[in-house]
Amino acid sequence: MTTDQPTARLLLKLFRDFEQTLLEQLAAHNITDVAPSHLNILRHLNNEGMMISQLAHDAALSKQLVGRVVQELAAKHYLMITEDQKDRRIKYVNYTDKGTRLISHAVEIVNAIELQYERALGKTAYNQFRSTITQLSAIHSKQEKDNA
Repeated sequence: MTTDQPTARLLLKLFRDFEQTLLEQLAAHNITDVAPSHLNILRHLNNEGMMISQLAHDAALSKQLVGRVVQELAAKHYLMITEDQKDRRIKYVNYTDKGTRLISHAVEIVNAIELQYERALGKTAYNQFRSTITQLSAIHSKQEKDNA
């Protein structure tokens, strides 16, 4: 892929390559049952647990899709689903011990990937890259606020 590609396509390719490396490294830790769709949910779930509706909002996905992926992760014993005591329609999602171990491995791998990027570009260039994408993201955040 050449640099004459649209910026969004370049960023998407980098993101997909990043995720593929993460999945390959998880497999090296004998975690082979996690897919990119699972990562999309796991990256938005906080350590305290969340309502499925909030998780869907944060992931910008439908509640039905998030519910299906959460069910898959629960079947793999990475997540547990509990009901609200007062309103059984409300579902909460938390990590299991197995899920916490998965996230721990993932954080280590992400840190290693970022260190690899920093070494490849040099600390100054890598920090500038991060600053630049943060600034570009802020442009979209400002536009969203202005349109609200």
